[in-house]
Amino acid sequence: MFPSFQAETVWKIQRLGRTYSVCLTQEGTNFTGHYVDIDNPSTFNGEVVTGRGITLIYFIQETPGNGYYAVHAGRLTQPDRFDGHWYDTARNVGQFTLSRSE
Repeated sequence: MFPSFQAETVWKIQRLGRTYSVCLTQEGTNFTGHYVDIDNPSTFNGEVVTGRGITLIYFIQETPGNGYYAVHAGRLTQPDRFDGHWYDTARNVGQFTLSRSE
């Protein structure tokens, strides 16, 4: 079974050497989210899937009105932690970690 993004669950996303808090809510295997610690209107939409003993995550970040998108894909590497790679429309690329806040 994969981690659950229950109502108002706060997770940390790390990328480009920075860490941000995001609030994620799950319905089935799909989830939605938004930043909680910065003034940024971005939304997150994605899915967590499990097959052949591996749990994967993929999600897109969209900032309304400015054409910014970031695509993330990763896998569960520890309980409550995903590691993967991302790309965005600002020509950035890198690794990310998504982990449950303590």
